[in-house]
Amino acid sequence: MSIRDLAAELGVTYGYLVQLKNGIRSTQAISREFSASCARFLRVPRVTVLIASGQLDVEDYYPSTDCLEAEIDHAIDMIRQDPDWSPWFPWSIRTADYAVKQFAIIAYEQATSKTLLSTRVDVQQVSEMLDEFDF
Repeated sequence: MSIRDLAAELGVTYGYLVQLKNGIRSTQAISREFSASCARFLRVPRVTVLIASGQLDVEDYYPSTDCLEAEIDHAIDMIRQDPDWSPWFPWSIRTADYAVKQFAIIAYEQATSKTLLSTRVDVQQVSEMLDEFDF
């Protein structure tokens, strides 16, 4: 699909999409209407578009960053203690942002069937809540 066709499908101008694509306009500043159009087009919950556009971060799903930090750091420490994973798990992960750490933890949980995070971001549940409150 061409950018012109996509712009027409999403109800925006060609120039607007090009500016988003080239970083002239920030994806963090997209409107509610545009994020809803993107979600409909992609057939995903709108919250998925908000996360992808940088409007929501992992920290937004926790009551405090202290709570998030403690839980994620503890989970990273648990993975580093796993003899099967420790040799392959880079020490530099400790300086990564929360989204990268959480991705690594979820990958570990999926691979090992272990649960390290008590709080899980459920995109579908968040999407339903946003729709309910018309966020």
